[in-house]
Amino acid sequence: MAKRQKLSKLAKAKANPKSNYWRNQADKLWASTIRAVGSCEICGKTEDLQAAHLIPREIKATRHDVYNGLCLCAKCHKWGMSSIHRNPAKTFCWLRQNKPRQFDWLNHNVHNVSTEAVDYKEAYWQLLPISTLNMNKYTSFTVKRETE
Repeated sequence: MAKRQKLSKLAKAKANPKSNYWRNQADKLWASTIRAVGSCEICGKTEDLQAAHLIPREIKATRHDVYNGLCLCAKCHKWGMSSIHRNPAKTFCWLRQNKPRQFDWLNHNVHNVSTEAVDYKEAYWQLLPISTLNMNKYTSFTVKRETE
């Protein structure tokens, strides 16, 4: 009788679509996809770019949706007096005026508060085609999203 080989921790994690391994992979891919815009969507700065969630990342159902993200500089994301964390009402108004499709998406999904585990592996594979677009195509995707 052949002895069964033990799976490594990594192999076990890769086999589980709800594992931290796949969550982290999807998080990295989502963030790099959002930052691919290349400049802060509010002020236009190109340094210290961050991927900001409109609906908090604890809400698993919307965590990896590209409509749930804005490419922001650190000041507009967290630290400035008008940052989305310090002044969400101002951000809400800005979003309605400047990103109407994303604003509509937010209104539609803001009450989708499921915190149950999701298939992070599937989220990763859904992000992959978007993330591999070059920056010009991604920018066109973002603009197209707004004008549809």
